[in-house]
Amino acid sequence: MPDLPNPMPAQPIMQPYALLLETPSVRLGDDPSKIAWSGCGPLDVPLEVRGDGLVIFNFEETARFGSPSIPGWQPEYGKRMPAAIQKAEALRSEVGYARLEYMNAWLAAYGSGMSAAAAHGIISQPPVDPHRHFKAEKQNGRWIAFNERHTLVAGSEGASVVNTDVFEHAVAVMNAAEAKLGEGFTTTLALLHQASHQYVRHQFASAHLLGWTLTEQALHVLWRDYRIGASSGPDAVTEINRDRRDLLDGRDFTASIITQILSLAGRISDERLTALDAARKARNNFAHKLKPIEGQQAQEALATAATMLSELLGVRVVAQLSNTFWM
Repeated sequence: MPDLPNPMPAQPIMQPYALLLETPSVRLGDDPSKIAWSGCGPLDVPLEVRGDGLVIFNFEETARFGSPSIPGWQPEYGKRMPAAIQKAEALRSEVGYARLEYMNAWLAAYGSGMSAAAAHGIISQPPVDPHRHFKAEKQNGRWIAFNERHTLVAGSEGASVVNTDVFEHAVAVMNAAEAKLGEGFTTTLALLHQASHQYVRHQFASAHLLGWTLTEQALHVLWRDYRIGASSGPDAVTEINRDRRDLLDGRDFTASIITQILSLAGRISDERLTALDAARKARNNFAHKLKPIEGQQAQEALATAATMLSELLGVRVVAQLSNTFWM
């Protein structure tokens, strides 16, 4: 009889995650290893920024992002992984992806803070992903972080000094997005960061498509609010039952029709209508005819998406439209 496979050791709970602010590297205070700012983001996530720009997300302190431990178990030939182990591993993966999305949403909010509070445009750094993020822990009362090679990470000495107002603005963007967009707020902001980074990489078609996706999200929130106002409250002019609501949310009411109705109702300006039509046409020409999207088109689409998000949230949201090249 063959030997049993090696036992699978227990996996402890996941550590706090971290990222390092780059492009530019930043410096806060006099001590790069000391926490220079702390706050709390949506979903009760404790946030701390070290003096060298290391941002710690203490996810383990939250109900939403706390991870399960996975018990050790003994594999056996011809037998499946126990259902309890499968469930715990699936939950762990789900929580891990949600953490990364939250961090990318925060990067979009941070970029907005750099523009709004510091009047400083930045080149969007790469999004965090399952390989590109850090784990953090406290040693002797101070936070340290390390990469997947277990090498300690630290910020650059030649860094730009920033004010903590940047981080206050970032939290304000996150809170406003949660209040207006609900549980999908991290997806929206993470897409904005991804779109900005695609622009950095001169992937203008990808940046434009993501920008248009964000614009459509904003349009549908405007459309929802317009319908609610028309059918309830002191200014109600009609009744919208379930069948009618399904019709108004259905495929017959495309982005083109919705923008025209909102324009006629005075909910979007003529200038905004022109920008939306241009972005929509560029998207359709690329999707259906593979007509290339120019950098200027991507830039305008992202600026329109960010402006619409700003108006929806009541706080300034900015797409980062700086890039570099070597050709």
